[in-house]
Amino acid sequence: MSSVGRSGCNPQYTIEPGDAPLVLTSKFDISLDELNDANLNTPDWPAFYAGRQISLPPPDGCDAADAPD
Repeated sequence: MSSVGRSGCNPQYTIEPGDAPLVLTSKFDISLDELNDANLNTPDWPAFYAGRQISLPPPDGCDAADAPD
């Protein structure tokens, strides 16, 4: 079961076993560039492992002012 938290304009996701960047792009209908951009401030990005919490891009309708720094 997917673990997505902090709803609204700053969604977070906990990586699960079997996840990979391209798996998440398909699961959340986002591009790899959007995933990378959402994690510019994530320490040690693009290290990708189960249990790690990462950011997802803000959903449509979020203002830039509402998006994470």
